[in-house]
Amino acid sequence: MILVNQSMQISTDISRTSWDRALAETPASLQQDWSYGDALAAVGANVLRVIIEDDGGALALAQFTTRKIGLVVNVGSCSRGPVWLRDVSSDQRAKVHRALKSKLGLAWPRVTLQTPDDVDALGGARRVMSGYSTVMLDLTRSRDDLRA
Repeated sequence: MILVNQSMQISTDISRTSWDRALAETPASLQQDWSYGDALAAVGANVLRVIIEDDGGALALAQFTTRKIGLVVNVGSCSRGPVWLRDVSSDQRAKVHRALKSKLGLAWPRVTLQTPDDVDALGGARRVMSGYSTVMLDLTRSRDDLRA
Protein backbone atom coordinates (compact mmCIF):
# COMPACT_ATOMS: atom_id res chain seq x y z
CA MET A 1 0.00 0.00 0.00
CA ILE A 2 1.23 3.47 -0.89
CA LEU A 3 0.15 6.28 1.41
CA VAL A 4 -0.68 9.35 -0.68
CA ASN A 5 -1.66 11.49 2.29
CA GLN A 6 -3.35 10.93 5.64
CA SER A 7 -6.70 10.25 4.03
CA MET A 8 -5.81 8.60 0.69
CA GLN A 9 -3.93 5.46 -0.25
CA ILE A 10 -3.23 3.41 -3.36
CA SER A 11 -3.07 -0.37 -3.11
CA THR A 12 -2.48 -3.26 -5.50
CA ASP A 13 -4.19 -5.59 -3.05
CA ILE A 14 -7.50 -6.24 -4.79
CA SER A 15 -8.99 -9.53 -5.92
CA ARG A 16 -10.68 -10.17 -9.22
CA THR A 17 -13.92 -10.83 -7.36
CA SER A 18 -13.79 -7.40 -5.69
CA TRP A 19 -12.81 -5.71 -8.98
CA ASP A 20 -15.63 -7.37 -10.93
CA ARG A 21 -18.16 -6.63 -8.19
CA ALA A 22 -17.21 -2.93 -8.19
CA LEU A 23 -17.40 -2.67 -11.99
CA ALA A 24 -20.76 -4.47 -12.07
CA GLU A 25 -22.21 -1.47 -10.23
CA THR A 26 -20.32 1.23 -12.17
CA PRO A 27 -20.27 1.79 -15.94
CA ALA A 28 -16.71 1.32 -17.19
CA SER A 29 -14.91 0.93 -20.47
CA LEU A 30 -13.54 -2.36 -21.76
CA GLN A 31 -9.97 -1.16 -21.10
CA GLN A 32 -10.66 -1.18 -17.37
CA ASP A 33 -12.10 -4.71 -17.25
CA TRP A 34 -10.01 -7.38 -15.49
CA SER A 35 -10.37 -9.73 -18.50
CA TYR A 36 -8.93 -7.06 -20.79
CA GLY A 37 -5.87 -6.88 -18.55
CA ASP A 38 -5.61 -10.68 -18.59
CA ALA A 39 -5.74 -10.65 -22.41
CA LEU A 40 -2.94 -8.07 -22.54
CA ALA A 41 -0.88 -10.09 -20.05
CA ALA A 42 -1.37 -13.19 -22.22
CA VAL A 43 0.45 -11.43 -25.08
CA GLY A 44 3.28 -10.21 -22.88
CA ALA A 45 2.12 -6.93 -21.36
CA ASN A 46 2.73 -6.09 -17.71
CA VAL A 47 -0.55 -5.20 -16.00
CA LEU A 48 -0.87 -3.24 -12.78
CA ARG A 49 -4.25 -2.94 -11.09
CA VAL A 50 -4.77 -0.46 -8.27
CA ILE A 51 -7.54 0.58 -5.95
CA ILE A 52 -7.59 4.09 -4.58
CA GLU A 53 -9.21 4.47 -1.16
CA ASP A 54 -9.89 7.32 1.21
CA ASP A 55 -11.60 7.64 4.56
CA GLY A 56 -14.93 6.85 2.89
CA GLY A 57 -13.72 3.54 1.42
CA ALA A 58 -13.09 2.61 -2.20
CA LEU A 59 -12.88 5.69 -4.39
CA ALA A 60 -11.63 4.43 -7.77
CA LEU A 61 -10.04 1.55 -9.68
CA ALA A 62 -7.36 1.92 -12.33
CA GLN A 63 -5.77 -0.69 -14.58
CA PHE A 64 -2.39 0.22 -16.07
CA THR A 65 -0.24 -1.50 -18.63
CA THR A 66 3.43 -0.91 -17.96
CA ARG A 67 6.61 -1.35 -19.93
CA LYS A 68 10.14 -0.11 -20.18
CA ILE A 69 11.18 1.89 -23.23
CA GLY A 70 14.80 1.76 -24.31
CA LEU A 71 15.71 -0.12 -21.13
CA VAL A 72 15.54 3.25 -19.37
CA VAL A 73 12.10 4.88 -19.07
CA ASN A 74 9.26 3.16 -17.23
CA VAL A 75 5.89 3.91 -18.81
CA GLY A 76 2.48 3.28 -17.27
CA SER A 77 -0.64 3.75 -19.36
CA CYS A 78 -4.18 3.85 -18.01
CA SER A 79 -6.72 3.90 -20.84
CA ARG A 80 -10.18 5.21 -20.02
CA GLY A 81 -9.53 5.26 -16.31
CA PRO A 82 -9.60 5.52 -13.43
CA VAL A 83 -13.12 4.24 -12.88
CA TRP A 84 -14.88 6.25 -10.18
CA LEU A 85 -16.78 4.06 -7.73
CA ARG A 86 -18.82 6.88 -6.19
CA ASP A 87 -19.53 10.56 -6.69
CA VAL A 88 -16.25 12.41 -6.46
CA SER A 89 -15.62 16.14 -6.56
CA SER A 90 -13.45 17.65 -9.27
CA ASP A 91 -10.84 18.45 -6.63
CA GLN A 92 -10.76 14.82 -5.43
CA ARG A 93 -10.43 13.59 -9.01
CA ALA A 94 -7.50 15.92 -9.57
CA LYS A 95 -5.83 14.60 -6.40
CA VAL A 96 -6.26 11.00 -7.58
CA HIS A 97 -4.81 11.78 -11.02
CA ARG A 98 -1.80 13.49 -9.43
CA ALA A 99 -1.34 10.59 -7.00
CA LEU A 100 -1.46 8.03 -9.81
CA LYS A 101 1.13 10.03 -11.70
CA SER A 102 3.59 10.32 -8.83
CA LYS A 103 2.88 7.41 -6.49
CA LEU A 104 2.21 4.49 -8.82
CA GLY A 105 5.38 2.67 -7.84
CA LEU A 106 7.17 2.78 -11.18
CA ALA A 107 10.91 3.32 -10.86
CA TRP A 108 12.39 6.64 -12.00
CA PRO A 109 12.62 7.78 -14.77
CA ARG A 110 8.93 7.25 -15.44
CA VAL A 111 6.09 8.55 -17.55
CA THR A 112 2.50 7.96 -16.49
CA LEU A 113 -0.15 8.37 -19.18
CA GLN A 114 -3.81 8.64 -18.31
CA THR A 115 -6.62 9.01 -20.81
CA PRO A 116 -9.67 9.41 -18.57
CA ASP A 117 -13.16 10.19 -19.70
CA ASP A 118 -13.14 13.18 -17.30
CA VAL A 119 -10.37 15.28 -18.83
CA ASP A 120 -11.49 18.36 -16.90
CA ALA A 121 -10.03 16.97 -13.66
CA LEU A 122 -6.55 15.88 -14.70
CA GLY A 123 -4.97 17.65 -11.76
CA GLY A 124 -2.81 20.08 -13.66
CA ALA A 125 -1.57 17.50 -16.14
CA ARG A 126 -1.13 18.61 -19.71
CA ARG A 127 -3.48 17.32 -22.35
CA VAL A 128 -1.46 16.00 -25.29
CA MET A 129 -4.21 14.57 -27.47
CA SER A 130 -7.93 14.95 -28.00
CA GLY A 131 -10.27 13.08 -25.71
CA TYR A 132 -12.55 10.19 -26.46
CA SER A 133 -15.91 10.57 -28.09
CA THR A 134 -18.39 7.96 -26.97
CA VAL A 135 -21.94 7.28 -27.98
CA MET A 136 -24.11 5.58 -25.38
CA LEU A 137 -27.15 3.63 -26.57
CA ASP A 138 -29.86 2.29 -24.31
CA LEU A 139 -30.23 -1.21 -25.71
CA THR A 140 -33.37 -1.85 -23.69
CA ARG A 141 -35.34 0.41 -26.04
CA SER A 142 -37.39 -1.01 -28.91
CA ARG A 143 -35.78 -1.77 -32.25
CA ASP A 144 -37.84 0.99 -33.92
CA ASP A 145 -36.68 3.56 -31.33
CA LEU A 146 -33.05 2.54 -31.85
CA ARG A 147 -33.34 2.80 -35.62
CA ALA A 148 -34.96 6.23 -35.36
